[in-house]
Amino acid sequence: MNLIQFWNQALQKYPNRNEVKVQIDEAAITFPDLLTKTSAFRLTNGMVENLVSLIGDLVLKHPNYNLRVPIGIYLFHNYPQQQPAIYLLPKQNIHIVRPNCPFIKGRGQVQIPYLINWKPIDHNLVTLIQNLVETFSKNPPIIMKNKDFGTTNNNQNFNLKKIVAKTITKTIQKPKTKKELLIEKIKKRLAELNEENEKIIEELSSEQLQLEKNQEKISSGIQSLQLQTNNYNVLSEKVENLDKTLTEWIETNKSKSLDNIDPDQILIPIDILSKQMLELYARGCAIDDTLYYLNKLLQNGNISVTNYLKKIRSLSNEEFMTIELAGKVFRIQQQALSILY
Repeated sequence: MNLIQFWNQALQKYPNRNEVKVQIDEAAITFPDLLTKTSAFRLTNGMVENLVSLIGDLVLKHPNYNLRVPIGIYLFHNYPQQQPAIYLLPKQNIHIVRPNCPFIKGRGQVQIPYLINWKPIDHNLVTLIQNLVETFSKNPPIIMKNKDFGTTNNNQNFNLKKIVAKTITKTIQKPKTKKELLIEKIKKRLAELNEENEKIIEELSSEQLQLEKNQEKISSGIQSLQLQTNNYNVLSEKVENLDKTLTEWIETNKSKSLDNIDPDQILIPIDILSKQMLELYARGCAIDDTLYYLNKLLQNGNISVTNYLKKIRSLSNEEFMTIELAGKVFRIQQQALSILY
């Protein structure tokens, strides 16, 4: 899971997800030993929620030693309106929680004044963790287990201050310089930025590929439109020529008498298919007329029913064949026109 997917899933139930992400990023950069996670957290009503959390060690400030305090900071879904919950996370056989520590309640819950007086507008995670470091540095809440004493209470009269001093002496570590801490923060931030940039580049590459496909479709569409435009111009020119010819014919024959016009001279087919279609149309009209007059003869009793039915059957067969042949001729004409234009 990359960083973007992690944030989208982790902050899904947070109304103030942008502010939460900003504060988490600042805290993780300022305190690189705290890692951002999602952790199961049991609420006071017994329900378990997955909360964004900072889990890791706080390095206490002291001129003579470094003591690491393992803690967990859990952000509730309505953060920052509600203060976070902080718990010590001592490691078994390594740490002992100091008894009667003034800011440790119950099972390791941390309560410091900054957290008790939490104000969403004025307080934030970085300042909270800084207060934790200062408070723990003055009064460490845990000590390292002493091998001499173990985990038993065989010696009830031991001096707690001596154990703390001895444990602190054993855990002395060379403190990191500000330059080293800054380098660690920069490296971590650069790694996060690199991962985010890789995700952005991947998304942009996908968008670029889609744009190229869309460009191809647009180019193909433009070519198709140009072809249709050319065909339209050709057809438009032909229609104009035909219209011009018809207009001239009308002007020429406007003054002529209609009585002397032969219809056969007006409708002259220019090819075999047109001639065949005209003949089929005429045959169909003749059949319709014959059927009409047969009905009249039957009504007037001038023809017997037997002869009437014979004629009707014969004409129906002829009409069916005429219609089918006309349809076939029409389809051939349309096919020829589509090839031509």
